[in-house]
Amino acid sequence: MPLFSKEKTERFETNAQGGSTQAQLFKTIRATLDEMDWSYDADEPNYVIQTGMKGDDLAIPLIIIVENNTLVFLSPLNLTADPDNFKKVTWELNNINKGIKFGKFFLDPDKGRIYYQFSFPYIEAAVSKKFFATFLEIVLKTVDEHDGDLKKIAEKSTQSQESYIYQ
Repeated sequence: MPLFSKEKTERFETNAQGGSTQAQLFKTIRATLDEMDWSYDADEPNYVIQTGMKGDDLAIPLIIIVENNTLVFLSPLNLTADPDNFKKVTWELNNINKGIKFGKFFLDPDKGRIYYQFSFPYIEAAVSKKFFATFLEIVLKTVDEHDGDLKKIAEKSTQSQESYIYQ
């Protein structure tokens, strides 16, 4: 049964351009996750949520950041590329990125960690629960679709991080 089966208009505070305010968007995100019975940790003063889910291949940690006028989904994958594989991993990330519509995978060259990031400027968008849930689904499906292949080429050993809460 879909979470948002009944259509109803959400009314909330907007900024001068008609988009969500930072506080309102954070409230909308929390309400959406609560309705989905999704486990998460919220850092309200900094507008940051840490959550995640179990994917087909790997756990998918997810950090949701509501910055001033930008909604950021950041997934620090539990994958660390061996320095000897950086060139290969970078080329593979480039090949993946040219085939996806939303977001990007990238390699942190200092730590070798692979991330997925999708950012959405919401300054003129009044972000509803359904709108947020759609982006959440896109982000998680994109990461889940590619993390298994990235694991094969990126590392010699998987680093596990249990500090995230998984659905």
